[in-house]
Amino acid sequence: RPNTVMLGWTEDPEKLEPMARILRLLRDFQRSIVIVKYDEVRERWVAPTGTIDVWWHNQKNGALMVLLAHLLSKNSAFREHTIRVLNVVRDESARIGVTAHLQNMLESARIEAEVEVIVSDDIVTEMRRRSRKAAVVFLGFDPPEAGNAQVFSDNYYKVMEHLDTVILVYSAGHVDLEA
Repeated sequence: RPNTVMLGWTEDPEKLEPMARILRLLRDFQRSIVIVKYDEVRERWVAPTGTIDVWWHNQKNGALMVLLAHLLSKNSAFREHTIRVLNVVRDESARIGVTAHLQNMLESARIEAEVEVIVSDDIVTEMRRRSRKAAVVFLGFDPPEAGNAQVFSDNYYKVMEHLDTVILVYSAGHVDLEA
């Protein structure tokens, strides 16, 4: 039985609420969701240059994002792309612990990736600045509650407007990277 559904991102205001209903329905049916936003002008069959960036926020969506980035890096067009797992913390004291946790997780999963933990209060600015030249950016999300479709869209648009290909990921279940 399928456990993951892939959709395209919409910026059409009339499609936001129907899309949000679909996202909530998929969440309620315990399906993982992948939403792809890409530059329609760029040649689709040519892999862009740059890194594969995974913006880690929590284990729930993060593990599936790392797994998808790893699988993407096995594609011949993306084989030379470096995976970066990025995280933003608010103070320097958290940086060392988060860095060690992410490095240990990747090592246990046998996934080659660079870890960057950034100290900042402005996550959106860091995402835009550090992933501006990325080939693909993975971001976690939770489906918006009823009536919040426009806020959901606006919040993600702030991050995605200057990025080429963005893959939003919602994980419905536990992904074990060490399996």
